[in-house]
Amino acid sequence: MPAHIGCFYPPAIDASDLLEVNFDRRQIGPDGLYLVELVRDGQVAWRGARRFHHDLSGLYIDQTGEGDHKLIQSPAAVGLRVVGYVIEVYKPARRIAELAQALRRAA
Repeated sequence: MPAHIGCFYPPAIDASDLLEVNFDRRQIGPDGLYLVELVRDGQVAWRGARRFHHDLSGLYIDQTGEGDHKLIQSPAAVGLRVVGYVIEVYKPARRIAELAQALRRAA
């Protein structure tokens, strides 16, 4: 699935990326990226990807992609519906070169 359909989640997912998604997974399982929908009054208000992880305290969501993890009771408790698990993010070769250059600058 092309990421430009509303799955931006920089730096993990950019508009030019392609996503391999398991749409049969509708609950948070292993730590990783999930496609979610924000549901308000029975309508989808927003679609995107979010990273979830578990630890001894419970389930956490990284809301911005910058590592600002927030403890939540469940995705539904914050209005999110899980629609799939991101298996792989495929980045165009040009984007991979840009990321490598940015990492070298940061080092």
